[in-house]
Amino acid sequence: MKILGRSNTSTYDVKYIVEISADEINGIFNNSYESKESLKIKQLETGDNIDIANGYNFKKDIQNVCDKMISSHEQFLKSSNTLYELSKLLTNHGDESTTIKKVKS
Repeated sequence: MKILGRSNTSTYDVKYIVEISADEINGIFNNSYESKESLKIKQLETGDNIDIANGYNFKKDIQNVCDKMISSHEQFLKSSNTLYELSKLLTNHGDESTTIKKVKS
C-alpha cells in the first residue's frame, strides 16, 4: 500500500488517499486467491467502501494457537514423569528393581 496523500489535516481523524492492490486487500481479509470474496474485491469500483479495520483477525488466531500450546505443554508436564518411567521399563534402562524381567515358561 502506498500513501499518496492525506484528505484532511485533523490529528485525531486522520484519513489517507492510498494506492493498494487487490492482493493486499485480500491479505488483510485472509481471502484465498480465487475465493468468492477475492473476486468481489477485484471488482471494486471508485467510491466503494471497505472497512479494513474489520479485516481478518490474525491476532486471535495466534492467541488461540498459543493457548493450545500452553495447554498441551501443561498436560505433557503432568504425565511426563510417568511416561519417562514407563519408557525406562520398556527399554530396560531402569535399575534392577524396576526393570521388567522375562520369565521362563
